[in-house]
Amino acid sequence: MSARLQEIIADRIREQGPIGFDEYMRAALYDPEDGFFSRAPVGRHFVTSAHVSPVFGALLTRALREAWNALGRPEPFIVAEVGAGDGTLARRILEVAATDAPFAAAVRYLTVEQDAAARAGLERAGLPALEALPQEPFTGCLIANELLDNLPFRLARARDGRTVEVRVGLAGNDLMEVEVAAPDDLARALDPPLRPGEERPVSTTAAAFVEDVAGALGRGYVFVFDYGFAFGEVPEPVRGYREHRLVTDLLADPGATDITGPVDFAALCRTAQGFGLEVHGLVTQREALMALGYRRLLDDMRAEQKSLEDTGRWREGIAMYSARGQASMLVAPDGLGALKLAVLATPGLPVPSAAG
Repeated sequence: MSARLQEIIADRIREQGPIGFDEYMRAALYDPEDGFFSRAPVGRHFVTSAHVSPVFGALLTRALREAWNALGRPEPFIVAEVGAGDGTLARRILEVAATDAPFAAAVRYLTVEQDAAARAGLERAGLPALEALPQEPFTGCLIANELLDNLPFRLARARDGRTVEVRVGLAGNDLMEVEVAAPDDLARALDPPLRPGEERPVSTTAAAFVEDVAGALGRGYVFVFDYGFAFGEVPEPVRGYREHRLVTDLLADPGATDITGPVDFAALCRTAQGFGLEVHGLVTQREALMALGYRRLLDDMRAEQKSLEDTGRWREGIAMYSARGQASMLVAPDGLGALKLAVLATPGLPVPSAAG
């Protein structure tokens, strides 16, 4: 536990009373010294689809190439990955893009990370790293892969027929939940209203992200992969993870735990439309990857495995078998395959195949 971060949060509460869950998240996850994301947590605490299997990056590259063609093969074709982490997805996309010389020549890949240490790591890996999206509108695509679930959100809860806001207060020196009557702005944001017993994140930060995206993208697409809910679905609970294990007390050890909440995709889509973007489909990751040729790619891997075994290259054959197993995790209906994809686009562009 970071005693410094704990005391900073406690002092803030002593000065102004219980703070919003979003303010707590902002400190716990993004404090530049002791926040969870200041210590390169990818791999140690959690992995994304890009880390589970390189097949994810290969198929996403197909979606980017399709977008490039739909946009008239512009040069440069900007690909901006927001929340690029350790650069695993970026490196895979550039590796696959390199097999198509005209496409590779057009691509200009940018990574966006607000954490200075993450940007330094990306720069060391040879990836241009920005703190924010370019202010000059560009033509291309943006990628947000498992990003929005970590953006700070307020937390609403249905309690005994009332809607309350979950805030963070103090009991002695320990952080604790405090329920207060939901302010009008939070109640208005709950569309539809909460069901009995329901808890729902409300993210103004995600709305700000969409506004930034709409301002940065002159013409092109935005691919948003994340776990979340929409259109009558019951949201999963807010969760914490540490070293790949579930953490139940999100207020213990601030800075040591990943805090993640389901994305309200209906709200995200409404916000995007409000900023003039079109929304193409809301599909599962399984459906998106299938549409991008997952089965054909796995058939190719299976054929390569057989060829390796037939020529006595058993170790390589076993490695390919293992790679096929890892790839299957990307489309597992009760796992990563249940993540959602929303594709946002500037007006007048064709529906990408990934969106169905």
